[in-house]
Amino acid sequence: MRKFYLFYLMTHLSAQGSVMLVGGNAESYGGWSDDPYGWFVQQADSGKIVNIDVSEASDWYPAYFINLGADSSSHELQIPNIFSANSQNVYHDLVTADGIFIEGGDQWDYVQTWKGTLVDSAIHVVFNNGGVIGGTSAGLAILGEIVFDAENGSLTSDQAIANPYHPRISFTDDFLDILSGVLTDSHFNDRGRLGRLVTMVARRAQDHGEDILGLGMGIKTAFCIDQDRIGTVYGKMITVIHQTDDTELYCVPAEPLRFTHLKFHQLLHGAVYDIDNRVLVDPGENMSYYEMPYEYLNNYSDLTINGSNQSSENYGEIIVTGITGDSDNWWYGGLGTTVGDTSVPDAVIIPKMWTDYYYFPNRIIGGLYGIVSDPPKFAFYLDDNCSVSINENGLMTVSNYAHILDAFPDGYAGYLNSVLPGISDATLHYFTESDTFDLSTYYIVESIDDELINSNYFAIQSLYPNPFNPQTTLHYSLTKQGIVKVNVFNIRGENVDEVVNEFHTPGEYSITWSGENV
Repeated sequence: MRKFYLFYLMTHLSAQGSVMLVGGNAESYGGWSDDPYGWFVQQADSGKIVNIDVSEASDWYPAYFINLGADSSSHELQIPNIFSANSQNVYHDLVTADGIFIEGGDQWDYVQTWKGTLVDSAIHVVFNNGGVIGGTSAGLAILGEIVFDAENGSLTSDQAIANPYHPRISFTDDFLDILSGVLTDSHFNDRGRLGRLVTMVARRAQDHGEDILGLGMGIKTAFCIDQDRIGTVYGKMITVIHQTDDTELYCVPAEPLRFTHLKFHQLLHGAVYDIDNRVLVDPGENMSYYEMPYEYLNNYSDLTINGSNQSSENYGEIIVTGITGDSDNWWYGGLGTTVGDTSVPDAVIIPKMWTDYYYFPNRIIGGLYGIVSDPPKFAFYLDDNCSVSINENGLMTVSNYAHILDAFPDGYAGYLNSVLPGISDATLHYFTESDTFDLSTYYIVESIDDELINSNYFAIQSLYPNPFNPQTTLHYSLTKQGIVKVNVFNIRGENVDEVVNEFHTPGEYSITWSGENV
């Protein structure tokens, strides 16, 4: 007995399996699901796979796994109560599996029935010995370190944003913990759950000081995570959010959530993402690199944009069409774009954001759709009784609350099958009353006047030696992020070299330039 427990401890410390998260909706023979479920079978070494449920377990899954190459001993197993969950027979059946797949249903049923039982232990034994664990819908919801357990029922994004301490936001954080540092949500896009996931990540930061990675799984999508915690997207798309060094949080009961500078990715089929290092490894074939064209400072005029008026979308540079048509336009290719009046350059404006639950997906995806049509862009998400005011310098001030998705200055973007938009390395802000956002941050200034020279934004510290032969060093500093461009001109006014042409964050910089080859 003593040797058994020593062996278990060693495997727990030294081995870890792989994970498959499935966002929900139908799998099918010969369809989108063959590749990820085939990967699941491979991770199980074509061995025994057991699919489990509190309710009646489906006999479809074992037949499907066997068809993809799993051992013929693969089968379904219903574990309906705590007595069954503590059965030695059930435990033996599970620990001798090479893969365990948890079906959809109600995650609270799983938590209250299996937590702390032999089923809980068996799942850990399989995973810690290098097996593969998967789940769909509610089954994926229980695989993260933090589980939205739905003990008090589900809730919608508008409910979560308006009150981050809504009684239906409840967590379990001592269950499976297959994916440490992760909180998952399913049916993410078709139920408009971005606001819900953002709020749950905010709650963990506010209440526990945790920097949790939020994974939103779309329908007909799987995220297959190997033993190095690097995941590949199969099917449609996933959403990834997390805090950055610049994130600011204000999260109190019965007030709109303020949560800024969140990193935002919506990754399409084929993309590869590193969970531990929080970086995009490969954008896949559906997204390509974009960067900001160097533009002159845009002209702004004093303007107030009211989120209660659908016509406010006309103020942007791009208008997304089809948002208020069929509620599934985002999924079936019913969204499109047309040109706005560009009162707010580089903007996609989505009014009435949380007005009608059935249009949440069209509006969330619509903002992304507009950005991806011609990146980089900003998407403004404004709700009823919310507005933003923009002055002639491009400074935006929020009344009530507003959400901004900032795709500047560069990243990867594209469409899956010309329908579903994807983007990487965008920044998401949930602003509240009196917050400000500078729309002119990324632009090159058209001319240098006394006001800018005397500002605190940019300063040349030194240029030494000057005159020089053959090289000189320029020291400069910025107190505001933006594009910095340094060119060298000869005495005839001809541009002989471009030394710097890139985006800078605030800080001090130096460059050394040699004129030997000019």
